[in-house]
Amino acid sequence: MKSFRKVQLTMERAGGYGHYFVRAFYKGKAVKVLTTDSELWDSFRDEDCKNHRDALRSAYNLVASHG
Repeated sequence: MKSFRKVQLTMERAGGYGHYFVRAFYKGKAVKVLTTDSELWDSFRDEDCKNHRDALRSAYNLVASHG
């Protein structure tokens, strides 16, 4: 579980190839967003990646826009 702007984010593989769920508890409700962004998946999981912080921000923005 990763955190960005005090929101706990998780990312997991969905059923299909190249599909991922971003999950969070945002503003008092559970949010689950489907994405096909494999670069987001890679950077989100790799904390040593230079794009890791950008991936957290992107995942947060997905959750915020659907929350």
